[in-house]
Amino acid sequence: MCFYRILLYIFFFLKIYITKAIVINALAYTYIQKVYLYTPLINAFNTYSKKEKLDITLNVTILTPNNSTSYVDNYKAVVDYLLKKKSKKYDLYFYFSTNSKNYGPYLLNLYDYLPYDHIKMYDPGVVSTSCLYNNKVVGLPITLDISVLYSNMNLLSKYEKPIPKTWNELIETSQYIMKKEKEFNNTRLIAYNGLFNKNHGTVSIYEFIKSYSHSKTLSHPKIKSEETIEALKMINNIKEKISSELDFLSGDDYTIEKIYTGEALFLKFWYLQHPPFYKVSAIPGWKEGITGSLTGGYNVGICKHIDEHRRKAAAEVVKFITSKEVQKKYVLQRYIYSAINSLYDDEEVCSIIEYYYNEKYYSYFSEYIFGNKTISEVIKNVDDMTRFYSLSLKTEDTYVGLIVFIIFVVLFIIISLSIVFLFIKRFKSNLKFLSNDLWFILIIGVLILMCSFILLYGNLSVIKCHLKAFLISFGFITSLIPNIYEFIIEFPEDNKLSIWTKNNKIKFILIFLAIDIVLNCLLIISPYKLKDIYLIDSENFQKCIISTTFGKIIQNLIMSYEIIIILIILVLVFMEWNLEKIYYDTRFILGAVFMDILSLIIYNITNKIEINNYIAYNIIFVSNTFILSTSNFIFMYCSRVLISFIRNEDAELNESFIKRNQINNSVMKRSTLSTHTYNSSSHNSSNKENINTAKRRASELSNKILSYHYKVSKS
Repeated sequence: MCFYRILLYIFFFLKIYITKAIVINALAYTYIQKVYLYTPLINAFNTYSKKEKLDITLNVTILTPNNSTSYVDNYKAVVDYLLKKKSKKYDLYFYFSTNSKNYGPYLLNLYDYLPYDHIKMYDPGVVSTSCLYNNKVVGLPITLDISVLYSNMNLLSKYEKPIPKTWNELIETSQYIMKKEKEFNNTRLIAYNGLFNKNHGTVSIYEFIKSYSHSKTLSHPKIKSEETIEALKMINNIKEKISSELDFLSGDDYTIEKIYTGEALFLKFWYLQHPPFYKVSAIPGWKEGITGSLTGGYNVGICKHIDEHRRKAAAEVVKFITSKEVQKKYVLQRYIYSAINSLYDDEEVCSIIEYYYNEKYYSYFSEYIFGNKTISEVIKNVDDMTRFYSLSLKTEDTYVGLIVFIIFVVLFIIISLSIVFLFIKRFKSNLKFLSNDLWFILIIGVLILMCSFILLYGNLSVIKCHLKAFLISFGFITSLIPNIYEFIIEFPEDNKLSIWTKNNKIKFILIFLAIDIVLNCLLIISPYKLKDIYLIDSENFQKCIISTTFGKIIQNLIMSYEIIIILIILVLVFMEWNLEKIYYDTRFILGAVFMDILSLIIYNITNKIEINNYIAYNIIFVSNTFILSTSNFIFMYCSRVLISFIRNEDAELNESFIKRNQINNSVMKRSTLSTHTYNSSSHNSSNKENINTAKRRASELSNKILSYHYKVSKS
């Protein structure tokens, strides 16, 4: 009895679990050759649902010309009937994108069920033209369909003929090869199908007329235009010379069969997975560069007649099959072309895409042929799509590169020629802070830092990325080392470090430079990568990025090393602030260090901000580099040259200013130290037995630093 009761409970809970699961039913129509698209999508979602415990199962009824008497128009009628009758038989409908306006009243607004960012991934042009009904997104494209020309590469290679780009080339190539093949008794070979059957005839005629667009109206040729007449004449010319009425009216099955048997020289059809002996390209035009290729696709929408819980379940299915990850997977497997633009920024995707940019190439030209853009604008758009922009001395795109280079040359000459002041007696007294060799090192560091921007010119490469990073860090460090050296040997009190540094100038400098070189060499282990920035209707460009953890650690170590050097200088400046011998020098260098800190902050901020304009991106980098290098030059060197003119005239005034400042500092010193001593004594009297050794040492150190700060001469 107990055993039966247990079985009853098990059956009861299983029933609850089974009834809890939702089966989402979908209806689709496709060619038998495209069933491969739906089958893996169904399996992938059901696996995902099981893994995530969604309790949703996807079931798709697929109609094809093989299992249904309905062709495209009949399928449309079936869907119309089901939707208008408010049928709940199917939760999802896969439909041709051209039918969004017909089905729109009966489909849900996906903005109500999918995240905003999910929908915004998709090309706004595709969404606006094929997914909207009354400004509501009623479907999302699971794939784009593109009309293409299939060219038999076995035959073209055999007779050394290129893929035709014009209709005349297609006729000439077809006549030549067909004649040669007839000599080999190849009677099953056809030259061109045209695809003017009942299913696609209207589209094919529209495309053909479109391929003759070259009127000054910049729009699709009108029915009574000369272009339409010429297009219709060419259709008839092709039929008479290389094809036949039978081939023109042949059905889709006939065309697909020819694709897989290779028994056609050229075929016009929608893009399908195809044997390697065919290569796809844009539909020819009346002249090279103009094509009639059109883009369509399959959308997926949710029926609005179903219950709310089924709507949410259906939305989970749509979200999954239109996700970036799933779309990328099937693009890589050559199943589909996706309407998610960002996928074409992906290196993996770009490596296998052959036709996408051909289609975009056409669409830009059509903006001139059918839109309001000028020829120069369209040519620039095509150029934008096919290359990466960078700074250039040429002024075709922008004057920025030339202007920046002129500024660089002027600054480089000024800084280089400024070395002569080291040998002019009038300026020597104000340039005695550093020896001539150290001034040379400082100026060379400034020039190296400034030269880093030259690597922005021309095509970017991994080597350029590493060289640019090295020149920036090496130049920056080199321009600061002489100051550290001088501050150490001028320290208010002789010590082992200052003595060793004074006696080992070259070793001291080489140690700092070696650390920087080693860190940059370590960066080569995890090298830079080029990030391609693809922009719609704008200039593409590339950035240097470090993507590995090790590379980012080394990059942060280089930045930390630079910060440590800045901190060392700040500490030394504070301790030697009142030394009479380097009184002005400490102030000049402090100004330079503040500018360095500002530049580092700007550099880090701009690295974290996404800048999608190559001119802005490069101007920010160049400006920051120039500020960093020229500020070091101006504060550390140029200011001393300029002050020579003032000091010769007002030497007494300057000396009295220093003395007054030192008297004020002396008063402040006594006040500060007495206050510090009082606080220390008060603390000791109240906590004499519990004084912390660490605090006492810290107090002694701060006293020591303050005593150095107020010293006016080296002891």
